[in-house]
Amino acid sequence: MKYAAVITTVVAAAALLFGAWGRFSAAGRREFDEMAGILPFFSWYAGLALALLAAICWVWLARRSSR
Repeated sequence: MKYAAVITTVVAAAALLFGAWGRFSAAGRREFDEMAGILPFFSWYAGLALALLAAICWVWLARRSSR
């Protein structure tokens, strides 16, 4: 389960970085204009969901190891 939490955390960070770059920077908005903008938009929200899942995994692992 620890590997799953680490992998989820890394993928969430990468998705959030790409989504933030594509949505909030001038270079990202130039690169992903009009309909292509769905990629960073989806990546941002997928990253948020994965970050929540990673946090749940880490809390579950911390509680399990304290027993």
